[in-house]
Amino acid sequence: MGRHRPDPRGHARILIAVAAVVLALALLIVGGIALFGALTNQSAIPGPSATAVTKAPQSGGASTTEPAGVHALFIRVTGASASVYVSTPGNTQTLFKGTLNHGEVRYFDLPEMVVVVDPAQNVDVQIHGKTVSKGKSAKQSWSVGA
Repeated sequence: MGRHRPDPRGHARILIAVAAVVLALALLIVGGIALFGALTNQSAIPGPSATAVTKAPQSGGASTTEPAGVHALFIRVTGASASVYVSTPGNTQTLFKGTLNHGEVRYFDLPEMVVVVDPAQNVDVQIHGKTVSKGKSAKQSWSVGA
């Protein structure tokens, strides 16, 4: 009688099965934690899509009707175009970054924001319904809220 050696592939199959079970359990745990965090997290700052609205000019260059109510920040381009940047304080969340053309309107309703426009002479900016001063032609910034 000869010596009988165990099949070396048998042990590998068992190790692969154990690794697959451990990986499946780890994914299940991570998914459960992520789901729990998503369901219990209350975001203090809504996303940009919920706070910003654009009104493009109608044909012929006339602007659309103004939005009803007073907004925390209201921007209307009265000149050719302007580069506009709106974010939360500390630039933690960018709400808008881009170029607005003549007649376009954007408004935001977060409690605290920072806005930068360039050139400032091409826009009307209102903070809580009050028109703020414009610059001559250079970049200008304002803070909304505390």
